[in-house]
Amino acid sequence: MTFVAGYYTQLREATAGSVTDIKPNYMAWGNSTAAESSTFTALGNELGRQQVTSYLDVNTDAQRIITYLGPSVANTTVKELGWFIGATSTAGSGTLMKRDKVSWTKTSLESRQEQLTAQFKST
Repeated sequence: MTFVAGYYTQLREATAGSVTDIKPNYMAWGNSTAAESSTFTALGNELGRQQVTSYLDVNTDAQRIITYLGPSVANTTVKELGWFIGATSTAGSGTLMKRDKVSWTKTSLESRQEQLTAQFKST
């Protein structure tokens, strides 16, 4: 798993004590098809965001970050997902932790659960 550069900056600031919360709290979706890049600071075209629903310790070296999208949320074609720390419900807020390219279309007849497994062990 590769985090974007801004997340590493937040980790550095946390060790210095100037940032106290590095927990991802929002997942956003968009429709940009831009190639992956560790220099992203935002989604290419953010369409909406939802607060992270839960965190699950997978083992001592990994955590799963889960976001539930109910029937009335994200009913569109989605090409990118991003997880943010220090974010609010306002598009563009917070620090992008990770961006993934995806491809799915959601309707109001379904719900989805999106997840990111963050691995914290060096390999």
